[in-house]
Amino acid sequence: MSYGEIEGKFLGPREEVTSEPRCKKLKSTTESKTSYRSGKISSYNR
Repeated sequence: MSYGEIEGKFLGPREEVTSEPRCKKLKSTTESKTSYRSGKISSYNR
């Protein structure tokens, strides 16, 4: 099986899941980024 075939298999059903509001997805990614950043800063300030 080629890489393209594998990618197609994984991306196929996922498209239905990601069809939900994108803002929801963006919010979760930004939240994880900020929490990671704040955690880094707090450990750096020690």
